[in-house]
Amino acid sequence: MKKTVFSGLVAAALVITYVSGASAFGRLGTGKSSEVGRRGFMKERIAKEIGLTQQQKQKFLEREQSIDKKILGLRQEKEKMHLWLRQELKKDSPDKKAINRAIEKIGSINTGIQKDRTEYILWMRSQLTQEQKAKMDSCFEQNRSRADGSRRKVRGK
Repeated sequence: MKKTVFSGLVAAALVITYVSGASAFGRLGTGKSSEVGRRGFMKERIAKEIGLTQQQKQKFLEREQSIDKKILGLRQEKEKMHLWLRQELKKDSPDKKAINRAIEKIGSINTGIQKDRTEYILWMRSQLTQEQKAKMDSCFEQNRSRADGSRRKVRGK
């Protein structure tokens, strides 16, 4: 049982990261023009398939926007670190200790982003009914299978 729940959470995290880079349910049904292409379609399709209510969509949107703001700040900080790192590596005598600290900081930021995403997924799942959870898991499994298939095609397998 624990393994199934954990597998479901891992699958959900992978699909959410794959589909949106942030979460699976942001900007659902809001009609915002910022949602273009496949990601907007996928989010709307998933919301419809699992039967989210307007209230759930709104709750998820509000929570996601809060997390997006936090993650945006972390990504900006990470980009500054990458820029500094590139500049430092071009020097004739780069500061190896500072480079290692920068690399560790980038890793720490990545870990923080993943923890925030995972926290959102866990919170989101806690807001769903058992039936919605089952439908969501099924959607994510289908999406993961499609993604795995496309990666195999790219790799020539």
